[in-house]
Amino acid sequence: MDFDLCTPHEFEEIFRNWHEERERVIRDSWEQTRMMAALLLQPWSSKKLSPEDVMTFDWDEAAATPQHSQQDAVTAMKTDEEKEAERQYWDKVKRERGLS
Repeated sequence: MDFDLCTPHEFEEIFRNWHEERERVIRDSWEQTRMMAALLLQPWSSKKLSPEDVMTFDWDEAAATPQHSQQDAVTAMKTDEEKEAERQYWDKVKRERGLS
């Protein structure tokens, strides 16, 4: 994809999705590691171990409480008229550049 043809909003969405996917891949790897560690340690433990007993991660706490990004807060504060005006502005820019 040609990123220089994207509006700032489009680029931001692409980047956000890419970043979330990378975070998911990294977390999945750590979750697998935590599960393997719990399974390996279980025979030597007197109590039943859960993966969270072996390792805790920042996202364990974050999963318990809903997180909202700063961008979500800014978007939520915009009125419908402001959102529509921004969309119209970027549509105009795309037309002027022959992108739509």
